[in-house]
Amino acid sequence: HLPTGGFATTGDPAVAFNRKLGLVHYGVIAFQTGQGGGFADASIQVNTSNDGGLTFQDPVVVAHGTGAIVTVLHDKPYIAVDNNPNSPFYGRLYVTWTRFLFGTSGYVESPIFFSFSDDGGQTFSGPTEVSGSSSTLCANPFRSFNAGVCNEDQFSTPVVGPDGTLYVAFINDEFQGAPEFRDQFLVVRSTDGGATFQGPFQAVFPVFDGVDNYPINIDGRQTLTNSQFRVISAGNLAADLASGPGFSTTRLYYTFSDNRNGRLTGDFNTVKTNIDVFVSRSDDGGTTWSSPVPVLRGKAAKNDQWFPWADVGPDGTLWVAFKDRSYDPDNIKYGETIASSHDGITFTAQRVDTALSNPNDSRWFTAGGQPQGKATFIG
Repeated sequence: HLPTGGFATTGDPAVAFNRKLGLVHYGVIAFQTGQGGGFADASIQVNTSNDGGLTFQDPVVVAHGTGAIVTVLHDKPYIAVDNNPNSPFYGRLYVTWTRFLFGTSGYVESPIFFSFSDDGGQTFSGPTEVSGSSSTLCANPFRSFNAGVCNEDQFSTPVVGPDGTLYVAFINDEFQGAPEFRDQFLVVRSTDGGATFQGPFQAVFPVFDGVDNYPINIDGRQTLTNSQFRVISAGNLAADLASGPGFSTTRLYYTFSDNRNGRLTGDFNTVKTNIDVFVSRSDDGGTTWSSPVPVLRGKAAKNDQWFPWADVGPDGTLWVAFKDRSYDPDNIKYGETIASSHDGITFTAQRVDTALSNPNDSRWFTAGGQPQGKATFIG
């Protein structure tokens, strides 16, 4: 049980372990839904445990949401700790998230923000925007006044390299405009503990997640065929801590999923999903990236695979876990698969669940307190 710090609801948890201080850090989004507030109150907070996660201290708020004429909504926090004893920032806790800004005319921007703590999550630096600018990569924003500024983002993930270099990957909407909207994944890095950032650099484009690349569910969100739960293409960034010191030699991996191998009809009412998981690799600290490589091939890749998450073991092995419908010929129920690779090119996969899950038995979307179709959340 986590203390909520006076907020009614928390969600989107992220966990990191602090080797230097022997702590467990737990970051969440917190808001007042159900107590007269709403998503406009969405704030970022971190709980810390000094007994291995058995109990947690009261949360520390990293960034406060506000709601009035101008609304600031903080969303999707992820956290990382510099656990490298030879790093000048050993023990530093990093938090990244998306700061949504809405004005009287609606959406304004959603850049990636970051903060850090050097005292085990007791205090944090002031929030700083880190998603950067690029006249080429961010030339086609939803809001024209954002042109050249990479501030229409979401789903950031931080990771620390073997020399203490901080890398942050995120999804951005501004590279390609009409007639086909598709996302890109960008990466920024900091070699001085977050004081300054280099980039952004393009890790993946195109991501086949445009407005007509997925079916649309009852809630108006992208989903999979035979389903109602909402999905995203974003996965996460992982660093090979055994790949050598210095950002010029650190190997990075980004894992994601999209529908490039599905039936793309140009109409979300008839599109069919065959979502696959991919990995892109960088051997120069995120400056340049390989073309995406599918994690599964042939019959193993049939039906939908999604929600990937990656990490690299101490021997340099890349591990990618994801939801997998290849075990159900009807492409409805899903299991869990873990794939491993030593180079991010060839993978060996194994099934690790003991029984399939039916996503249509999960949390219901409701209107007026009544169920309105199949599940829109699967966790």
